Amino acid sequence: MVVEASSRAQGLRDGLRALRPGGVSTGTGYYLAPGTKAPVMDMYATSATLQVGVSHVRPVLPELLDFAATTGFAAENVTSMLADWNDPPEAYATHTTKLVLHRPPLDLPGH
Repeated sequence: MVVEASSRAQGLRDGLRALRPGGVSTGTGYYLAPGTKAPVMDMYATSATLQVGVSHVRPVLPELLDFAATTGFAAENVTSMLADWNDPPEAYATHTTKLVLHRPPLDLPGH
């Protein structure tokens, strides 16, 4: 298995070429450059699988929340910027690594 986290076309190609036969490469970023090319012949020769897309945490969320609650893991340390819910244009314009928008809890009837 290879996890490609550079979001660069060369990183994607290098990761795919590093796989063992039957290996899986997971891209965690965006490949925005026009003409990003995958080494399809190399992938064919090794029966490689490429998985690209948004990570879906729902299946492991209960386990993750339990981990954070029982170990004292400081999850806020992985956030590079905390911004107010009403200021997303300014916050996104900073081009930071891990932006979290926050707001006060919603006051929903019956909850």
